[in-house]
Amino acid sequence: PYKRGFADCPTGLEEYYNSKDFCFIYGSGNLKDLESDKIIDILRRIYKAYAPMYKFLLEISDDYFSKEE
Repeated sequence: PYKRGFADCPTGLEEYYNSKDFCFIYGSGNLKDLESDKIIDILRRIYKAYAPMYKFLLEISDDYFSKEE
């Protein structure tokens, strides 16, 4: 996390708002999926699941940078 806080942080989001970065991790012990076309379906499902978060973060970024102009 950043050392300094942010005064305009919405309540309940302090832990995330003060983070330098974050990531999403998918783990699977089934390496056989890498040997077939099944991996394409798995990746497609994962990207589809994370698409709403990507859109949300993009909207936040656009709002932030539009205020700087």
